[in-house]
Amino acid sequence: MDTTTALRFHPGELVLSTFIRLPIVILLGMSFAQLVFFETLLNLSILFHHSNLAVPERWDRVLSTFMVMPNMHRVHHSVELSETNSNFTSLLSIWDRAYRTFRTREDTHTITIELPSFREAKYEEPWGFLITPLK
Repeated sequence: MDTTTALRFHPGELVLSTFIRLPIVILLGMSFAQLVFFETLLNLSILFHHSNLAVPERWDRVLSTFMVMPNMHRVHHSVELSETNSNFTSLLSIWDRAYRTFRTREDTHTITIELPSFREAKYEEPWGFLITPLK
């Protein structure tokens, strides 16, 4: 897992999330500058927590009490269902804690990532990537 993982959003997901966010942006009365600031912060955060940066364990645990850190989010990419269904948040870890979806693991470098049913090479190609949500 590395920062390129953060760039692998399905085009359909991007379109759908835009239509879901648009009414919220309008209701909040966000200016274009505020929206750009939010999206920039969000995307930098996503790139960071998908990175394979080696943050010292102590700092990682302390910082993950309020923000998403790479080790915390790595658990979300596990093949273990209870771990996959956790650590969803993109910026502040308080949301996973509040909704009881926060999970930790002693050694996150032993996590097997990638869904077992999509390990075939054909799913790593552009067409396979596009059809994955339909499988």
